[in-house]
Amino acid sequence: MGLKPRRVCVLLVSLCVSFCALPFQARGGSNPVPQVNPIVPSSVAPGGPAFSITLIGTGFVSTSVVNWNGGALTTHFVSATKLTADVPAANIASPGSAWITVTNPAPGGGTSLPAFLRIAAPTSSPSFVSYAQSTIFGGQGIGVPFIGDFNNDGKLDLAFGADTATDLVEADQKLFACIELGNGDGSFQSPACTPGNVSAIGDFNGDGKLDVVALNYNDGTNSVSVYLGNGDGTLQSPIKSPAGTGPLSVNVGDVNGDGKLDLIVRNQPLSGGNNFISILIGNGDGTFQAPVQYSPSPATFLQSMLVGDFNRDGNIDIVFTDGGSQHPAIYFAAGNGDGSFQPAVVAHALTPNEPTNLVTAADLHGTGTLDLVGTENPPNDSLNAIFSGNGDGTFQAPVEYSFGNIFGDNGAAVDDVNADGKLDLVIFQGATTAPPPTPSYISTVGYQLGNGNGTFQTPVDLTTPTPPPISVGVVTGDFNGDGKVDMAVVLYDNSGPPYEASLQIYLQGAVPVITVSPAALAFTGQAVNTTSPAQIIKVANTGTTALTVSGATISGANANQFGQTSTCGATLAAGASCQVSVTFAPTSVGTFTASVSIADSAIGTPQTVALSGSTSGAGGAVSPISIAFASQYVGTTGLPQTVTVTNGGNTTLTISNVAANPNDFGVLNSCGSSLAAGASCSIGVFFDPTTSGTRTGTLTIADNAVGSPFTVALSGKGEDFSLAAGSSSATVSAGQTANYTLSVAPVGGFAQSVALTCGGGPAASTCTVSPSTISLSGAAAKTAMVTVTTVSQGLTLPFGSGWPTATRYRLPPLTLELAGTLLLMVLAMLLLRERLRWAPVFALAVVVCLGMTLTSCGGGSGGGGGTNPQAGTYTVTVTGNFTSGSTTLTHAAKLTLVVQ
Repeated sequence: MGLKPRRVCVLLVSLCVSFCALPFQARGGSNPVPQVNPIVPSSVAPGGPAFSITLIGTGFVSTSVVNWNGGALTTHFVSATKLTADVPAANIASPGSAWITVTNPAPGGGTSLPAFLRIAAPTSSPSFVSYAQSTIFGGQGIGVPFIGDFNNDGKLDLAFGADTATDLVEADQKLFACIELGNGDGSFQSPACTPGNVSAIGDFNGDGKLDVVALNYNDGTNSVSVYLGNGDGTLQSPIKSPAGTGPLSVNVGDVNGDGKLDLIVRNQPLSGGNNFISILIGNGDGTFQAPVQYSPSPATFLQSMLVGDFNRDGNIDIVFTDGGSQHPAIYFAAGNGDGSFQPAVVAHALTPNEPTNLVTAADLHGTGTLDLVGTENPPNDSLNAIFSGNGDGTFQAPVEYSFGNIFGDNGAAVDDVNADGKLDLVIFQGATTAPPPTPSYISTVGYQLGNGNGTFQTPVDLTTPTPPPISVGVVTGDFNGDGKVDMAVVLYDNSGPPYEASLQIYLQGAVPVITVSPAALAFTGQAVNTTSPAQIIKVANTGTTALTVSGATISGANANQFGQTSTCGATLAAGASCQVSVTFAPTSVGTFTASVSIADSAIGTPQTVALSGSTSGAGGAVSPISIAFASQYVGTTGLPQTVTVTNGGNTTLTISNVAANPNDFGVLNSCGSSLAAGASCSIGVFFDPTTSGTRTGTLTIADNAVGSPFTVALSGKGEDFSLAAGSSSATVSAGQTANYTLSVAPVGGFAQSVALTCGGGPAASTCTVSPSTISLSGAAAKTAMVTVTTVSQGLTLPFGSGWPTATRYRLPPLTLELAGTLLLMVLAMLLLRERLRWAPVFALAVVVCLGMTLTSCGGGSGGGGGTNPQAGTYTVTVTGNFTSGSTTLTHAAKLTLVVQ
């Protein structure tokens, strides 16, 4: 069945629309990582009305979102190279700098590095105040810095590479990747460095944290290292990938549109041969695929390279220069959007003396077309040039600017310095004041205000740093949040050795800057309990406006050993100075540290000066200052504890006496009578409890040090047990039982078993303790029962003492009664059986019973009396025993027994 013409027309139109939309859609099903360069306008005055902002760049898609300080704006997609967004008036109510980014959604996608919109009142004559942030390394040099937010706090930070070589021999170099976190007031923290370098920055694993890329040019590996950021200003260990022979410089971009950042590397083999470019496709995890070589024939010497969309097709292109004598030119290699590039063509043929070093690309006309900023390397000439772009990958002849006695520029940055909506140039200027063979160099940083049409006004030189090093690199940013463009300049002093690199900050506007010197004060050999002469800290306001001084204070571990007075009032005028006088008054021997803090309205407040002090003479120090011994059985000796004596002075410590009191504690002194300066010795202390319970004492060490004698508090518990009767006396009759309660209590945490025995009392009585063993737990007392059983008075044989042995045998009364009853029964039976007369028999039984009764009523202690022989007062002794090895603890309790 054939297609109708109308349907064919609709199909063709649909295909045409789909094909035409390809440049604006993600390739391969993924969105690219967008890039922004530039934004229009570059600045606005605070307090203005709502307006629209235009973003020029690459990798934009229909779902791209423009962000203002991280918050989404209403975004309008124009093309793959252009977006617009609506900015409410509230966003520009106050001065500041807006962070403008573009986010593409998944799949792929990501967020661009920020561009900055300055919110500041325009000025025709910007002024700057400079101050030295820090000496970064005492080494050969430091690389051009990069700006970014490495800890995601909304404040600009700096990243740079540095080395610590002490001379110009490359083999001595030790490279570092360093990050200085910004404080948001124009000052920066001390650099946090890890072995490595910094050649570029970007988010190479898509986690929203900035990472660092470093090229390994001369270490023999021909590789690139990625240091993934932790999001707190620190970096992880490097991840290496091959980068081609002799990697010299690198640019970053998503050249194949898959949402992962790639690398474009400029290679210059050390062994010679043609230069080339390597394309490293990113894997999205900090690693890269094997480099694909791009040979930019006929170029033979790649002097510089930039990337960007120079023909406005939405793809990343490459522009590079051939600085060789055969083919001096600017070359253009158009990107295909898939990671490959077309053959290079001449974008502009360079004539003699035209700058061959490309520094940066920016839209200097405000037309959405990238232009080039170029400089010439020394010693050829002193030119800077603007190559205006035609929007098709070609460039016009340069407009050149000369700065007079300049032998070359080491870098340039583009920003709206005076907030007039036109991009300006910030440029390093190096000059020589003496020719070789013993050259002397100076370096300044300056700016050129732009006219908005690719031309610039007369350059303005800023103050020359002192001492005058050579400038290495410059970046611009709003470091104190006032909306004005500031500068961070890396300076390298090659007048050594030693060679030093430092960071100089130029803040725009009337800014108070305080300079405090020296950075540290040291007091040495001060006698204890005396005050040193004062040392002076000079405080100078090197800014352009008065600053407020809140005061100086001393803080730190040994702040009480130092004192200060200040001549600084509440206000310090621009150009004025004052001083803080510091003294050292040690109260003991040793080494002490503290710091002086000066609070003010200047950047980087408070300013601090480190303090240190040391004393002369012998120094005695003991450690620990107290000892708590473990519980010990009374009368035994435990393991010793050690007290360390240290001579922290610079003369011999003489020890005159070491003693412990009371006699519950003992000492074994191995220190002898003297101790050398800086030496230590030990004293052994023993615990020998003489009584139970908590024992306290003191170890005393007498010597010739200040503060002698030194004491150590001693404590310990003597472990024991105690016996105590609940009732200590009992009264019973013969044959009865006496009961007592006995409390067995631990003392000093005693937790052992105690064996209990008892003895004493009347003859033939028995004494028992129940339980016979009591286990104590160290806290509560336990109770035992003591039982003493006596015997009755019994039967006394007849005839009193008439028995030959004069011994009376006692029988119990019940026994006698039973015997009498039995006798009567026997007699009754006999009478019945024998028919005896009952009257005589009965009379005889009565006589017998009466006799037995009378004899049983006798007693007493006398030989023929009638009292109880057991009656009296007796002492019963209960004994508790604990034995462990050679240790025996014994205690007794006395009980009174009264027998009636």
